[in-house]
Amino acid sequence: MNDAAREAAEILRVLNEQTPCVTTSDEAARRTTKLQEWARALLPQARQALGKVADEGSRREAITHIIGWSLKTLERRLRPTFQDMIWHVENLTTCCHLLADIVLTVGEGRVLCSWCKTHAHDAQLIQVLEVGSGPGCALSACAPCRKRYAFTPLPDQPTLPTQTLVPLRRITDDL
Repeated sequence: MNDAAREAAEILRVLNEQTPCVTTSDEAARRTTKLQEWARALLPQARQALGKVADEGSRREAITHIIGWSLKTLERRLRPTFQDMIWHVENLTTCCHLLADIVLTVGEGRVLCSWCKTHAHDAQLIQVLEVGSGPGCALSACAPCRKRYAFTPLPDQPTLPTQTLVPLRRITDDL
């Protein structure tokens, strides 16, 4: 892992481990300064990762929007109200999460392990969750988590023979 990826992984680790509530204006100011520093360090790396994405497609568009939104968030001037400071800390935290994820997934080709929350080169798809009307999700696990929880990667899982599947009938067929 290169230095940029190590920095992004460390930022994600810190953000995932400590998400205490901000209770004072001084605390919000200190947190804002640190988050702005991280976001400014991650932006050039995210732009570089954007260069690795194909010219067209929704992934490139999404990364471009995230970078633009992060820049706007960094440039935003706050009113000196505690509520605005809290809002800004939350948005900067989201910026850092998204930018670090771009650096690791797009720039480094790493996949987030759904169990230990680390980005790994060896993470494999374990399960795809389908939901009725909304988007589903894919669960991936790194090698240590696959071993610890005895997971089998999705491509290696046995498939059900088609004969065992019962076709659905319409309710009116029984009437």
